Amino acid sequence: MKIRRSFVSNSSTTSFCIYGTNLQYGTNFQGDIDDIQDIVATFNTINGTRLFTQYYQKGAVEGVIVGYQWYNIRDNETGAQFKTRIETEIEKCFGSKLTCCTYQDAWYDG
Repeated sequence: MKIRRSFVSNSSTTSFCIYGTNLQYGTNFQGDIDDIQDIVATFNTINGTRLFTQYYQKGAVEGVIVGYQWYNIRDNETGAQFKTRIETEIEKCFGSKLTCCTYQDAWYDG
């Protein structure tokens, strides 16, 4: 991961801040990225939700973070209510309670 220490005016800079769960291949999820994206896409279609997926690879570890970006918090919702809503949707999506927290990252590819 690269740490941005100055202003970057390049469109190839990417960042995210997601409240959700981290699914790592071979650890807590036995599928691959396509399986996770299919599960989430189907869940979103059926339930009218917008769960977000972010693939990552750090060394030999691959995974997908599934959740909501923090800018999706509703105007009348507290942080605790937002977290509970996301945890409930993730549990419905994957059929089990998964540990959730805030994931954030930024990188520059250029």
